[in-house]
Amino acid sequence: MFDLGPEKIMMILAAVCIFLGPKELPMAARKIGAATRQLRSFQDTLRAEVSSALSLDTEPSADADESAPPTAPPVVVHEPIPEVGDSFI
Repeated sequence: MFDLGPEKIMMILAAVCIFLGPKELPMAARKIGAATRQLRSFQDTLRAEVSSALSLDTEPSADADESAPPTAPPVVVHEPIPEVGDSFI
């Protein structure tokens, strides 16, 4: 895509050093480093979420059964059927 060899990268870095100067170069490097760390963090989070969503582990593990509280059966609520003379108001 970008045919960047070592010579071109060195030329770009030299131009950036000349353009920014010695005072602003460390600040720019810190900002680039922080942005790179944040991007990697987002990438790791996305990768973990996608892999957990795509995991096909259908049977629970034995450890999960011991630590999970027992589940109660669902409660079914029946409402009385109104009679013919009853008002719905």
